[in-house]
Amino acid sequence: MTELKPCPFCGGNAWIERSQDKYYVKCLHTDRCYLVGRAPQKYNVREAAVKMWNRRTVNE
Repeated sequence: MTELKPCPFCGGNAWIERSQDKYYVKCLHTDRCYLVGRAPQKYNVREAAVKMWNRRTVNE
């Protein structure tokens, strides 16, 4: 299993949640995080949710 990277916007810890047989990733946001109040993208497969969360457009 692949480990989740921190939130790319605020650096908060991430975790995976499941709702109605769909998976999505959430993080502990700071007040200034870009993702606050946004609906998470949901995936049928847990690994797909993790892969998309961990995808970064810029090398770390």
